[in-house]
Amino acid sequence: MTGARIATVGVLVGLVIAFAVHPWSRLRLDSSPTRPADFVAVVDNPPNSRQSKTAAGLDPDQASLIGPHFGLRYGWVEWNTHDLTGAYRAAKKHEFLIVLGDRGMTGTYLAGQDDRVTAAVVVDGVSRPLPKVPTGGLIVSVPVGHDATLTVTDAGRSQSLDLRKGIRHADAIPGYYRPRRLVTSSPEYTAAGVATAGGHTADIQISVGFYMADVSVEPWIPGFGWAPDGRAWLEMSRVVVDARVTAHDNSLDLVVLNARLITEFAASFTVTVAGASPVAAESGTAEGLLASARVVFAVAEPFTAGSLVIHPTGKLRLSKREPVPAVWRKVPPTGQLGLAFG
Repeated sequence: MTGARIATVGVLVGLVIAFAVHPWSRLRLDSSPTRPADFVAVVDNPPNSRQSKTAAGLDPDQASLIGPHFGLRYGWVEWNTHDLTGAYRAAKKHEFLIVLGDRGMTGTYLAGQDDRVTAAVVVDGVSRPLPKVPTGGLIVSVPVGHDATLTVTDAGRSQSLDLRKGIRHADAIPGYYRPRRLVTSSPEYTAAGVATAGGHTADIQISVGFYMADVSVEPWIPGFGWAPDGRAWLEMSRVVVDARVTAHDNSLDLVVLNARLITEFAASFTVTVAGASPVAAESGTAEGLLASARVVFAVAEPFTAGSLVIHPTGKLRLSKREPVPAVWRKVPPTGQLGLAFG
């Protein structure tokens, strides 16, 4: 065998050994196009299942970010030389960091025209803006072994997540990662009383219904923004306040027959917690029959459990006159409903 033939056989044997030892995807001999070193892309439709030799399951409770208008939760991370389709490979000395999640997750509130949510990925101190919050997942090109951090800014506050480890950073807002939904111990409060106003006397029957109410503890709510330091908003929405006014002495008193009670929240609703001072509701009113109400309290954080104390009061609107304070001749009994996470 000549020297040239020996050399040729040696090269072929070497290639066979190389292919046996190193997967094809790790060789730079393939013809797949290369993504830029700073490549990043949002995954809109994550695959239902995925197999990879360089993958790890993430704890969705840890690998999550939640804000007023967004929510994301990842359960899978992998690092690979090729993207999800296998059609593109990473740049030289880079790899793709791929996270996949639940694209059906949303925030607590729908974003309005004035609500801005932005997202970016930071790799080695350099930020790469994203076109939207990557709810379904993300593909990021990073130097081999390097981390990437996802940062989402909502209503002016930013929160960050380490994508490789699936762990939130210290800027995470604690109130979003504790139980938030509350239930009341009873679905309704009902009472009756007798009040005078402007020389007229009226019987008043009042009910406060929680049958369809949403009760939760939130760091941010529409119309109020972020809660003050050390506080959280206890928000009760879709509460139905029904106040029925009838004449007490004179059934033909037209002024009373056309009267309406304006329930004042700050004076009528209080939240109590063991060992803490009572918290009155924020300003607000509900007027007349079957009024849909939103009652808000700035409670101490973290909120554990407590009671809603109802002692209805307010003003009477007599016919078309200006409202006047209701003076109780017979005060409606105070009601107390338990508040607990459920």
